Amino acid sequence: MSDSNRSGLIEFKNNLISIKDALVGSFLREGPPTSNRSRAAVMANNFFLHVQGAKTHLNTLRPGYTLGLGLISFYLLAITFISGALLMIYYSPSVETAYNSVKDINYVVFMGKLLRNMHKWAGEGMIIAVLLHMARVFYTSSYKKGREFNWLIGIVLLVLTFILNFTGYLLPWDQLSYWALVIGSNIAQSPKEITDILGITGLFDIGAFQKELFIGGTTPGQATLVRVYFFHIMLLPAILTTFMGVHFWRIRKDGGLTVPDNFSPKKSSPASARSLPSVKSYGLMALVKSKTPAVDIDTENTVMSWPHLLRAEVAVFMLCLAAVIVYAFYI
Repeated sequence: MSDSNRSGLIEFKNNLISIKDALVGSFLREGPPTSNRSRAAVMANNFFLHVQGAKTHLNTLRPGYTLGLGLISFYLLAITFISGALLMIYYSPSVETAYNSVKDINYVVFMGKLLRNMHKWAGEGMIIAVLLHMARVFYTSSYKKGREFNWLIGIVLLVLTFILNFTGYLLPWDQLSYWALVIGSNIAQSPKEITDILGITGLFDIGAFQKELFIGGTTPGQATLVRVYFFHIMLLPAILTTFMGVHFWRIRKDGGLTVPDNFSPKKSSPASARSLPSVKSYGLMALVKSKTPAVDIDTENTVMSWPHLLRAEVAVFMLCLAAVIVYAFYI
């Protein structure tokens, strides 16, 4: 092999090795952050990270305060979306084939039962997580002081979560799904009792309109399944994603998560100890010298979001994913 060919192979090898650093640098735009300024720039300039502030309050990193319930709800939704997209490949939205396609997913498709169980348990787990999240927000009074609008957005997200799970419950088109659909359509028709009392049913029968909008006729059939499928995979996810984006945006604009009035850092955490460079500080008459916990924590008790907040978020995601996989495998 000639020297030119050998040098070309060496250069090609070096280019392959440098791909990782090039991709990371391109993703972060500013390159790997090495200072607080570059860490803040990474959070501000990245599309996926800019929804979070450059700094995070120490209270946000306390597991005992938020329990990570909002983050868990989001991750369960992400797992539900991804697993649902894969299930769409095998599901057939037809009255004649829907039930058999679900059976094929369970018993024919490789890892299909695990995938369907992950979709199911992540969706149902999201209901529990959202309920607990709202209970925590209410208990800690985090819906007050200008955050009332975001509390209403959270209520809308809770209702959408219930409806999204209900529509998914109907898709197998078995006996349970059919009779759940009948009950749901009767609930949609229930406002007719009020319009009958008011004597305005002849002018506008809202109950009949809602029922027909839901099932596409007077009795459940193919039109019903198509509508439910459309609601489940397109309309409801789009609405939920929009409201969730508004929810995150308001949290960002409101200054992050709420902080208790009596909050005070008890001790210097590893995160806060690494948040600022090591420097000496001298107080009046040299009474304060060298590093102390109060020196490393700024006046707002915050640390850089990169990497402290991101590490916590990745850890919660891995925990959620592992829990869903284990539960789906054994249940």
